[in-house]
Amino acid sequence: MRCACIGFVPVVSETKSVSNRKEVTNMATTTKSTPKKYKLPDGREYMTRSLGGYDSDVIGIRELVKMGKHILILSEPGAGKTALIQVAFPD
Repeated sequence: MRCACIGFVPVVSETKSVSNRKEVTNMATTTKSTPKKYKLPDGREYMTRSLGGYDSDVIGIRELVKMGKHILILSEPGAGKTALIQVAFPD
């Protein structure tokens, strides 16, 4: 199993050897759209970031999970890891 990092979200791939960020970016389908505004459960607005080939990290995380990829989010405290998951998967 290989692991590569896109921004602050490492993406793990078991089917393809990933040696650099460019290959990981090519694994994701590029979606170009107007960034949607998301609300956190406490009412604050979530500020999206780009992720790989996606305009929004929320859309990117949803697509990667839909493709069966495992997501590991590593970052310092307060960077928005929990907020990203709360917005991407509100259920």
